[in-house]
Amino acid sequence: SLVGSEMCKETAPDRCAAEIIRTGRLARLDELRKDPKIQILELFSKVLNTGPSKALRYYQQGYRTLEQLA
Repeated sequence: SLVGSEMCKETAPDRCAAEIIRTGRLARLDELRKDPKIQILELFSKVLNTGPSKALRYYQQGYRTLEQLA
């Protein structure tokens, strides 16, 4: 996943692992995924099979939908 791959490295990995084991989720990741920018970046990465840098570049150029990229 574009979001979360580096998240636990920045914080306490043991705490992240414990939360995931205990709840099956990571609250911080759930909150980030609600962010419209993150949703668009993940969509671009998934559907267009681009990496995070290229997805971010599209976003910074003003693209917000797949139709705009077509």
